[in-house]
Amino acid sequence: MKFRVFLFVCAALVAATTSIAIEDGIVCPKEQTDVVQIPSPSNCGIFYKCERGRPIVNKCPQGLHYNTRIMVCDYPSSAQCVAVKSEQ
Repeated sequence: MKFRVFLFVCAALVAATTSIAIEDGIVCPKEQTDVVQIPSPSNCGIFYKCERGRPIVNKCPQGLHYNTRIMVCDYPSSAQCVAVKSEQ
């Protein structure tokens, strides 16, 4: 029973991660030798790490934004992120 719950939780996490990546339209390079991190265009507190051609969602701690210049989560005043609102 515990194993089934574990599998359900894992599947839910994968589904949540995938849906965010699809919403943002993130495309990772198929071949990569260096770490590739891509900011979310719709949420300053999210960035993607490309792993084997797949975008993996990473969330900054609450109150921080992803800083594209130094590739870390940072104070909003330093990150200077401007999120583009998605069309719905």
